[in-house]
Amino acid sequence: MIKFLKLFQFAALLTLVTFVSSCAHHPRMKPIIKVPDFYDFRAQQNGLDIVVDPYEKPYKINYLFTTDITEKGILALHLIVWNNTNAIYNLESSKIVIRTVEGKEFSPLPPDQVSKKVLNNTVKRMMAYGAAGSALIFFTVPFAIAGGVDSAIANKNIRLDYEEKELRRAEIKPKSVFQGFLFFSLASSNDEIQSAFHRPYFFYLVGLKNESTGELLDVQIRFEIDHDSLGVLEK
Repeated sequence: MIKFLKLFQFAALLTLVTFVSSCAHHPRMKPIIKVPDFYDFRAQQNGLDIVVDPYEKPYKINYLFTTDITEKGILALHLIVWNNTNAIYNLESSKIVIRTVEGKEFSPLPPDQVSKKVLNNTVKRMMAYGAAGSALIFFTVPFAIAGGVDSAIANKNIRLDYEEKELRRAEIKPKSVFQGFLFFSLASSNDEIQSAFHRPYFFYLVGLKNESTGELLDVQIRFEIDHDSLGVLEK
């Protein structure tokens, strides 16, 4: 019996190592940038091509992110700027918002707030793995630890997803492509989520500065989102 328990504990610890190894090598994909004409929602101004590309479709979200953030009522909006001029443009002091047709305004969420809304609960994962074999206390602890480590590493990957893809407010150099993601919390309840992800919005970029002339550009782009497979908003 003792030998059997030792073998089972060894198997459980091996499971722990497998969890850590598989999660530590989680790939974080980068967005594929196409030519401006490819995108549906685009503006041209002063030699700039500016695109907003909403990530509300499951196939797009699942390619780039570890979790479907639309289930939390969050929209990922990809901003891409092609600077076709010889001037430097600066985003640092610009204002970026989106608005509904009725005028309700949404500001971007910082990545840490996005990750808080979608992070897995490490404690619950540990309890679930441990409870699965609570009658056999000698070998449930390694499974509980495995579940907790698995969840903790997954949570770290989720945080990095948003931190690495977030739009950085910085200079847009001449003859370059500048891109990053903005995250907007559009719905906070199940009653709101269906309508929030099936409607048009206006994207506003106010105060994009030409560093050579000091001119400030204001950009407006109308875009639509239509997520056909939204379920119930997850708590």
